[in-house]
Amino acid sequence: MVVLSVSGCRPDAPSIKKDYGIPKGVTVDTVIGYKAFTVGYSAKHLQPLWVSYLLTGEHVFITENTPKVGRNFMPDPNLAIAQANYYDYSNSGYVRGHMARKMDFKWDSEAVQESDYMTNICPQTSDLNGGVWLRIENMARKMAMRYDSLYIVCGPLFTQNDTICIGTTQIHIPSLFYKAFLFKKNAEWHSVAFLVPHDEIHRR
Repeated sequence: MVVLSVSGCRPDAPSIKKDYGIPKGVTVDTVIGYKAFTVGYSAKHLQPLWVSYLLTGEHVFITENTPKVGRNFMPDPNLAIAQANYYDYSNSGYVRGHMARKMDFKWDSEAVQESDYMTNICPQTSDLNGGVWLRIENMARKMAMRYDSLYIVCGPLFTQNDTICIGTTQIHIPSLFYKAFLFKKNAEWHSVAFLVPHDEIHRR
């Protein structure tokens, strides 16, 4: 894992709040606004290229005191373009990795359901999903409690050498994942971002 940056943001950073859900410079097929998060989806890669959402301290407090929610992976029924399906991951060596974390949305049943759409899922090794990625997700919850709110953007990164695909729909396996946080501390905006190698990328 590489920490990309830790910095104070420019003085007009609060303007980021009105358009934090639309990262610039990434070409996607469609932008989907769900109840609790926004997705920039790629039909070519059959996964999101970015997912963004706001995590507040209140959300964390509520979700820490609600029952565990089961998984119900499924394609987004309202999206007409190509999507992965549940069985594309079967016996592939990869797990279905949430980008917008399901646990963060237990404050609303609709948000929970939408987090299980395949438009929010990327293929990850189980070591990554239950290791570094999980630690960063847990860090986000602690930061949201500490700073009251946290803006999150995350997703996969591909290189020209990423040729491995899984499933009948041919889901592309990324080489890297990133997760970036924006938060306010002492009346100043700060950011921190992580770049995480997708270990065992050549495992089939």
